[in-house]
Amino acid sequence: MLRSKFQYQVFNVTSEDGYITQLVRIINPLATSSKMKTPPVVMYAGQGVSSAAFLAASMGSHVATNWPGKENFPEMNHGVDRSLAITLANNGYDVSTLNSA
Repeated sequence: MLRSKFQYQVFNVTSEDGYITQLVRIINPLATSSKMKTPPVVMYAGQGVSSAAFLAASMGSHVATNWPGKENFPEMNHGVDRSLAITLANNGYDVSTLNSA
């Protein structure tokens, strides 16, 4: 995600019985943190499916855009050719995806 200007944080949590859950937080460095929408969005694809499905299924470019952006150009922040996670991050949401193993 570095070439798209998005940043990320990875958190791993292991339960007492050895179940590992990985949370990947997608960070839009161009978003104004004090104006982020609430509540945060957590995306989970289900057992056996990687959270990369929320990022890779896209034909559009994954480029961070300013939030809040220009109201006159709403098409810059969404589209059917962009992934859901990136679209949400570009529209002012704090987005995390979950992986489990």
